[in-house]
Amino acid sequence: MKLKTLIAIICIVLLVSLSGGTIFAANLLPITDWSLNEVYSIDYGEGKKAEYTLDGIIQIYKTSGPEYRKIELAYQLNNLNLMRLDAELSAQNANQEKYRQLINQNEILIELYQKEMETLTEGSGEWVTVATSMDACSLDLSMYQAYLADSIALKADIYVQSENYKFVQANEELLREQEQKKLVADFKEKCLSLIILKENYNLADNSVEYNNILYQINKANLDQGRATQIDVDYQDAELLVAKNERESVLSSYNNLYKHILRIIDINENLSAEITIDIKNIRPQNIIKHSAAESSFEKNDIKAKQLIKNISIIDGKIDILDDVYEAESSIIKIEEKNREIAKAELDTWLIERSINFNNLYSEYETKYDAVKIQEKKAAAQQKKYIVARNKYNLGLISKIELQEAELRFRQSELDAWKALYNYVRALDAVELAMLGVL
Repeated sequence: MKLKTLIAIICIVLLVSLSGGTIFAANLLPITDWSLNEVYSIDYGEGKKAEYTLDGIIQIYKTSGPEYRKIELAYQLNNLNLMRLDAELSAQNANQEKYRQLINQNEILIELYQKEMETLTEGSGEWVTVATSMDACSLDLSMYQAYLADSIALKADIYVQSENYKFVQANEELLREQEQKKLVADFKEKCLSLIILKENYNLADNSVEYNNILYQINKANLDQGRATQIDVDYQDAELLVAKNERESVLSSYNNLYKHILRIIDINENLSAEITIDIKNIRPQNIIKHSAAESSFEKNDIKAKQLIKNISIIDGKIDILDDVYEAESSIIKIEEKNREIAKAELDTWLIERSINFNNLYSEYETKYDAVKIQEKKAAAQQKKYIVARNKYNLGLISKIELQEAELRFRQSELDAWKALYNYVRALDAVELAMLGVL
């Protein structure tokens, strides 16, 4: 059968060449190579559109996006909290100095009262008076010792909070870069999602056309007695599902577009067009594993924080040592906390290599998938062009042509999804290189 079809095509082509090709040649399409566009435009609304590039709206986002502006406010707040805690630490140090002086004064008085009582007859009026005064001093001493213990415990808590704020302040530049990278990557991925939705809409639109043809065929077959009403009703339902899917995708596209406009403080009722430079986000030179891992380990913010946690606990123990015995339950608890913090660090230093390798392997897979899916789409396009030429020559039916177009549209969508997933994987590796996994 394939041989007969090929012979028929050859004969028709020869007929076209011999007759000048004025009738048939006009309906034959040349076979071209499909590839991801150099640029891709995503639009919203009707009428004249405000034009933006992806880089352009990212810059708008950096200056007007509330999440982006919130980062700077967070660091300002961190520094203000650190200043407040410094003041609280100074206040507690002053209180402790005062309590120590009062404790010392009462200890001296108690010692004097004890010596005086030794010179008096026990039970005498003077002895009772001195004993009463000594008891009052003992109560004051216990009270001030309790105040000192509470103040030191409070100082230890303030110290922990203060050191955490200091950690943020000391790593502010790196932390800011991490947060900005996360926000920009998320915003960029939202924009690229519009491409996926647009391609999905194209596929859904073709699916509606395909199911409509099947519906019309079944209606015609019913009139000719070659189909039942159940067949027609089933295909009618399939057509309705396809239409609903198309409307759902279009609604998702419009809602996401409006969300993006709101984020960058642009009126969502205005028409807009965003042009994305695809050639700049296609897979370029792959980031080497060794370079990426080295950068990650250098900036690993979690490891830095876990190391800092151990240091903070050591400092807290030093503060508590001023008033609590080494064998006290409070000191013992903090020593156990230090063991836990050390174990958490050791665990993370093992886990981070595993996690990074998994992340990098995912990046490699997504890197390779773009070319693979692009080649598949190119092959499906060739098949579709052949199918269209066959249809123009009357060799296949409309439904066969639609099936070929559906396969091509699906392969296009798969190629764009592969690019989108690659960009996400690349963002994840670049974020890891900044120390966040």
